[in-house]
Amino acid sequence: MNKLAAWPKLHPDCRLVKLVVSNNTVGDPGEGYLGPMRASLKELTCPSCGLTRLPEDLGSLAELRILNAEFNELRDLDGSLGYLPHLTQLKFDGNPIRRKRIDFTNAGDFTAYLRTRGEPHPSLVQGDKSLDSERAMAADAASSGLAKAISEGAHYGALSLAGPRRERAAKPSASSEGGGGKALDEMPQEVWSHAGVWRKLSVSGHAIARLPAGAFKSFQVLTHLDLNENKLGGCGPGLIADLAGLPCLEALLLAGNQLNDTDLALEVAAGPIAFKALSELDLSKNSLSRFPDDLVARAPELRALALGHNQILSSKEDQEWGRQVLEQNRKILDLKLDHNKLGGLGALRFLDSLVHLGVENNELRAIPPELGLLPKLSTLQCGGNPQRTVPVGVVQGPTASLLELLRNRLGPNYEPPAWALQAKGGGGGGQRNPLNPTPAASPRAGPPLGSSSSAGSSAPTPPPSAPPPASAQAEAGAGLSNVAALRAEVEALDRQLEGGGLSAAAKHALKKKRQLKNAERIRAERAPK
Repeated sequence: MNKLAAWPKLHPDCRLVKLVVSNNTVGDPGEGYLGPMRASLKELTCPSCGLTRLPEDLGSLAELRILNAEFNELRDLDGSLGYLPHLTQLKFDGNPIRRKRIDFTNAGDFTAYLRTRGEPHPSLVQGDKSLDSERAMAADAASSGLAKAISEGAHYGALSLAGPRRERAAKPSASSEGGGGKALDEMPQEVWSHAGVWRKLSVSGHAIARLPAGAFKSFQVLTHLDLNENKLGGCGPGLIADLAGLPCLEALLLAGNQLNDTDLALEVAAGPIAFKALSELDLSKNSLSRFPDDLVARAPELRALALGHNQILSSKEDQEWGRQVLEQNRKILDLKLDHNKLGGLGALRFLDSLVHLGVENNELRAIPPELGLLPKLSTLQCGGNPQRTVPVGVVQGPTASLLELLRNRLGPNYEPPAWALQAKGGGGGGQRNPLNPTPAASPRAGPPLGSSSSAGSSAPTPPPSAPPPASAQAEAGAGLSNVAALRAEVEALDRQLEGGGLSAAAKHALKKKRQLKNAERIRAERAPK
């Protein structure tokens, strides 16, 4: 939208990819104007420019994909447009074309019609050496730009090459432009040449289907690897085996690769801990049919795990699936299992480290009430399941209300299975599971319902010890009335609740006990003397 009266002058060696001259009065371009861009121009946008005819050499643009010439004065179209091999979008609305009514929304029908009205441009005829030469020059330029981007990225230890399959941001980065917007079918050789310098590597949205065996073993300082939206499915366990053991790898993103269960298999030789530093793992939008227990259990520092949009199947009857994760990894904070086929959550319902849990759009017939005992859980997304145990309004409401309802359904005397209580915590053996409402007493332990602790956090102040039983009080303090004893017990329970350091289960049980004792005290006070 300027005041151009003619098409802009271009250098003879110009290799434009996109040309926009909308809403100007440029008129008809001269002969041969588009010739230098035959092997590079992909989009030409020239609506409302007063054009009475299109450039004569428009039919030579072998790479043209988009042509917008709306609201001009065009009365006819050159048949050579029908032979452009990559043309997919044609826009000619608002032109006085009279010859035949054409459905311009269907590019295939339109180009087929145009071919009946003319011959291809001479440069598109097979064997045109000049066009082949220009295509080679364009490919060399793109390759040169990619190599330059990789070289510059190696200087900083970070590289991002976004492909056409990746949803791009409004303003693409310079490194993604270096890729030329074309899908790579293999990792550029220059990436392997700088293996020892990459800390962050993102090659997403391409068509990479295989990677050289053992190629990643030299990436000893790599912390972030993004291979989302490629075609690595069916590559076998070689990729995971190569990545296992990288000492600095913290984030591994493999979403949208059609990976199957075999691709994630780890050999026993990988050892009990294969990913020492891995804290983020994204395996969403693949073809997994089971939860990757073995892989997750070998990543003891894992904090975020995304498995949404797979085909993971579990039954309600299998109450112990995921038990390996419960025993080996108690640090997962964010777990996404949405859009799968889960009929139950198995042992994962006792994963007391969870802060965010997403299980929406599965096959859950009931929301496990044990989730209400998870002490850190603040977000629970469980909509879109065929369950009838929790009202829809509660599911869609605040998470706190949902968790309170689940806790109330367990009752004060609920005890988790023995295997869930025996699972060690994230900080190693010897830590008591916060889900255990009745731990065994020890000389240094707190009250019978004890406090909970999690790995990496400071130990809470233990609550005051519970008062001795009423029988012991009767023996030690003669003359103490029954009402006074009950009042003392209620006050002691209040102090325990205010002292902090209690797990959700212990706090819930103490509240119930306090209510019962207080009711007994009120009855005793009101009883006739």
